[in-house]
Amino acid sequence: MAEQPDSKISVEKTDLNDIHAQTVNVRRGNVRDLKAKTVSLTQGGAREIRAEELWIKQGGAQTVTAANVVVRQGGALQVNAETVSATQTGVVLIQAQNVTTSTGVTGAVMAGGNVSMDQSAAKGVLAKGDAALDQSAVGVLASRSATVENSAVVFLLAGRVEGNVKPMFGTVESLVFGAAAGGVLGII
Repeated sequence: MAEQPDSKISVEKTDLNDIHAQTVNVRRGNVRDLKAKTVSLTQGGAREIRAEELWIKQGGAQTVTAANVVVRQGGALQVNAETVSATQTGVVLIQAQNVTTSTGVTGAVMAGGNVSMDQSAAKGVLAKGDAALDQSAVGVLASRSATVENSAVVFLLAGRVEGNVKPMFGTVESLVFGAAAGGVLGII
């Protein structure tokens, strides 16, 4: 379904293919591809969403490209945005300028700016700016500076580190890990 770009579309309990409008509200429905200035997706899904402002509540999308993204109790495979705020979510990959997560799980976060995680987990976080973790867990964290409170980080690379950091790998463990990894790579 295609509409005029200056229109407003509301979809409820319906599945559609394509929507192009100024404002789109989807409630308990699914849309294949959605392009709009403002999108609200509640208890529904979409394959691809392109928007300036996007709110997802108890819904999901495969690919999201937007300026500002807010996800509450939802999920996405890939999010590309300027700012991302995610609460109680699951996202495979976030690429954004600034990212804030709360009680969520993310595969990887790549931020051109800052990352803030509260009661969240990620396999990898790469931030050109600062990273702040509170009651969170990260496999690999690389940032300009890191503030870590009551959190676990397996591998940490930062110019400055603050907080109560308890490294998973101390000096001895790092040497043993490096020797073992070098031996395995040498055999391969």
